[in-house]
Amino acid sequence: SVDYRGRVFSLDTVSNKLAQLAPTLATGHIPYALCWYLGRLWVGTSQSLITGAGRVYWIRPNIDTDFTLDHTMTAGNGDVQALATFQGKLYATTRANTGTAAIVKERTTAAVWSAVETSPVTTLGNTYLAMVVWNNVLYVSYAEPDSGGGDQASKIRKYDGTTWSDAVSHSGASITALRNAIAVWYIYGTRLLGVVKVSRDTEWIGHSVRTTDDGSTWASGSTQAAAPVIARVVT
Repeated sequence: SVDYRGRVFSLDTVSNKLAQLAPTLATGHIPYALCWYLGRLWVGTSQSLITGAGRVYWIRPNIDTDFTLDHTMTAGNGDVQALATFQGKLYATTRANTGTAAIVKERTTAAVWSAVETSPVTTLGNTYLAMVVWNNVLYVSYAEPDSGGGDQASKIRKYDGTTWSDAVSHSGASITALRNAIAVWYIYGTRLLGVVKVSRDTEWIGHSVRTTDDGSTWASGSTQAAAPVIARVVT
């Protein structure tokens, strides 16, 4: 709905009470991602209009009384999915809503935003999803829906600050892209785990877990019946 308005809350762990952090975000904007960077809390939003553009705001809790708009994404591929910090920069992943190419955007400390990774396709719904920094490498999950010829793909992309490459790539009619895309990352000791996203609200297919100890060899756990994954990033 164009009338959606998102809010961000803080939890007082002493009183166990929630309090709204600042005034409600702009009409149509829903907070999808949170991240600490430069001593500020950053919020990435999804715009509820299909042709809309998500935004990135920041606030200094207990100092500022309202959010500051830092960046507005491009209409059509600007729904922010996740935020992460890596090598002193802020990164945001997006979903393509209108047949454009999803992107990963980078923000420098000089407040300069630029696209550093672009989807190779413009299939409706191509998406860069969750991010995590592990062993000084940025890992990003990616989903490329079927364009009609059974060519869907699901990948884990990795970035060392200079070069992007595939850590894992699955493709073809045997997979459903979003079913095989990681929605949540979790670091457990020396192991990196990714929980695979459920494809659609109507398909309670459960989810599996992908794990790696070195970033090169990945294993997949068995599928378990489960409710859909809704969190974006866990570290």
